[in-house]
Amino acid sequence: MYTSFTIENFRCFPKLKIEPLARINLIAGQNNIGKTAFLEAIFIFHAANPGSLTSIEYSRGFQKLRRDELFWDLFPQFNAKQTIRFSGTENNDEVKSLEIRLQEQPTESISLERETTNSLLKSSPDEISFTYGDTFGQMVMKAYAEDDDDGFRLIFDKSMPNRRVAFLLARKRVTVQMLATRLSTLRAEKRHREIIEILQIIEPRLIDLEVLSIEGNNMVFADIETMPKLIPILLLGEGTVRLLEIALVVTGLQGHILLIDEIENGFHHSIMSRVWEVIAQLARKYDVQVFATTHSWESIQAAHKVFFKKEPNDFLFHRLEKVDDAIQVVTLDQDALQTTLEEGWEIR
Repeated sequence: MYTSFTIENFRCFPKLKIEPLARINLIAGQNNIGKTAFLEAIFIFHAANPGSLTSIEYSRGFQKLRRDELFWDLFPQFNAKQTIRFSGTENNDEVKSLEIRLQEQPTESISLERETTNSLLKSSPDEISFTYGDTFGQMVMKAYAEDDDDGFRLIFDKSMPNRRVAFLLARKRVTVQMLATRLSTLRAEKRHREIIEILQIIEPRLIDLEVLSIEGNNMVFADIETMPKLIPILLLGEGTVRLLEIALVVTGLQGHILLIDEIENGFHHSIMSRVWEVIAQLARKYDVQVFATTHSWESIQAAHKVFFKKEPNDFLFHRLEKVDDAIQVVTLDQDALQTTLEEGWEIR
């Protein structure tokens, strides 16, 4: 579990340090202040895998990227000559670091103009250098961009540290196949009743969950009291699917990181306290550290209510704000957050 995290030269952050961090961290701030970018930084850092770069680009909606503009949007002001740096301190005081550089490799490009036959040299960043460091030393990995029909693909050695991180996006759900696979694992281990009890927060008529194969595709079906047949879980609404997604993902992240963008999406404000209770319970049980963003006043109030009563040391609230054209973070513990909420100050 991280107790601090530092970002340098990534997206909108020339430099940002968040300290301290808790088991559950809720991040707020105005639109375009960098909340999702902060989650992306954690994702890249903890994943320890160059493929995380393409994952976040696709999550932003990029279907194709030109190789001569490879990942330039990750750098402030699109200046790819900078070095992205991340570092995190763990609760045993061990410090881990990651540096990312784009290496400009000269490649030959032939002019098509008839008047000249001179070769033109053009730089294209087709090599990415990942440098990981910890108390045991450094490890450097090279990833290479290779052209294909969809733009490019990254080629790299996949023998990386086993550091799992799940990123639940605001705009995109995980696949039904992933939900079915994870639920099948829990059923085989006789642990699926925990998931059913969690979903009953939203759908109290839920009796059981089953994994069925329909035309070769595995899907999760729900057994609902009074219903004559099982129904696909997707028909129970966004809130139910979102809660199932969170619960199933956490059970596979023992000792690692969960990132949730816009945590309130799909949930009615009246059940946010119960949602936070579930997250708190699962995070402690599976030793998972959670980073979530929100725009919702009700979500902030609900989180404070849940953790202030039960586990005040497990929760911190962080607000990103712009000061003199730089993004800074203000961290509030439970007592400071209590005062802020009572006074009605704007903190979203």
